[in-house]
Amino acid sequence: MALHLDRPYYNYNKMPDFNKTIEERDKKAAWDALVPISYVELMALFHKWLLIVDEGIIDLLIGVIFSNRMPSDPVWLNLIAPSSGGKTELLNCFLKVPECYHLSDLTSNTFLSGYKSKDKIPSLLHQLVSNKTLIFKDFTSLLDGNWDELKAIMGQFRQIFDGYATKRLGTGDEINWKGKLGFIAGSTPIIEQKLSLMGAMGERFLNYYMKQPRRAALRAKMKENVGKEGKMRDELQDGIAAFLKGLVVPEEIPRLPEEVEKTIESLTDFIAISRAVVIRSYDSKKEIDWIAPPEMSGRVFKQLYALSVALFIIHGKWEDRFTGILRNMAISSIHSLRYNLIKELLSYKTQVKTSTLAMSIGYPTSTIRRYLEDLAAISMDDGAVRILTRVHLGKGKADLWQITPAMKEILRTMGENIEATKEDTGFEADEEDIPIGTVSGIPEQQKIDELTVGMTPEEIANLGL
Repeated sequence: MALHLDRPYYNYNKMPDFNKTIEERDKKAAWDALVPISYVELMALFHKWLLIVDEGIIDLLIGVIFSNRMPSDPVWLNLIAPSSGGKTELLNCFLKVPECYHLSDLTSNTFLSGYKSKDKIPSLLHQLVSNKTLIFKDFTSLLDGNWDELKAIMGQFRQIFDGYATKRLGTGDEINWKGKLGFIAGSTPIIEQKLSLMGAMGERFLNYYMKQPRRAALRAKMKENVGKEGKMRDELQDGIAAFLKGLVVPEEIPRLPEEVEKTIESLTDFIAISRAVVIRSYDSKKEIDWIAPPEMSGRVFKQLYALSVALFIIHGKWEDRFTGILRNMAISSIHSLRYNLIKELLSYKTQVKTSTLAMSIGYPTSTIRRYLEDLAAISMDDGAVRILTRVHLGKGKADLWQITPAMKEILRTMGENIEATKEDTGFEADEEDIPIGTVSGIPEQQKIDELTVGMTPEEIANLGL
């Protein structure tokens, strides 16, 4: 699949264009002094200072920055982790990379401003050369702000991603911008509550949930670094800048292996159908008011493809962990409860009752039913592809749910290999109302495995299980 090469872009194989201020001259001098390092040297620095349990996170961030150098459409990433989950520390590693611009606050006047000044350019987009990557570490706070302000910003996001933005002022003046801007945002998991809102206003981001270390191991690593934080950050920032300095965008963009392209196609279909917006009423009934058609796959496919090409160029080959990065992005880009229901249904050979799924997932029956209804309502390609089938057995009886063959094929080709071994029963009984947190029917060994995931043999032995 050929990439679009018609965007204006800045050639980062050449020296970055620094402004002639004292601060920028200092940055240029620091950049000139950097000696490019290898990937092995870079990862040694990260493992020296940080506890990295997500094997794809460094590749992902570097890949996004590098992909935004290429003459293709931008890649926009939303990095999701809990508070104190390492987002800020990792994003600050790019402070010395000249093509990255760090932003701590964002309003509807940040990108394009009508303020007139003889001394400076007020609009951020006009200050930045094309092919920059904007890094915004607290995207969650933006979603919690004023509703009208959020709508204005989201509208600007849509224009900026597409490469052209315009703003009409009350004076009759018009401000325009044309170019390319990458974006990396940091968010907490609470953003899941806003996914339908973002989708309804035009989704542009791909998400990535960052795997977290065990708390005891993290505290131990933090104690090693107490009093050394300044040195740690300098070394990590220099390392990232030095590694990226040594990377060159080739004149000809390579093609990916055929099996990788097929995986990207399936991941694109999975994202499109699984995160389609279903709007419900705000009253107590919460009935479905509107079922949005799934997004067409153009933007998502090109972002996944450009990122994959970047990883392929950086490492000179395709590695299995890159497929894991893409799968994480696809799964993270839909609501976790939707994904957990799809995954749980895949493990059954039979149809499954709502109450059975409620016990497995740990949510009330009423909540699970709403999410299942949303998934069953969504279709793609004029109804040819659906996620779920539903059989209604009558008033007071259970609804029965099952993954469709078309959805199973999408999941199989994207690498979701879950063996169907379970069977549900009791279809003739009245539907149970399962309260929150109720879990049953889980084998004892599975409970132990879930409790002890990530523990060493010594830690497991100390539990006395």
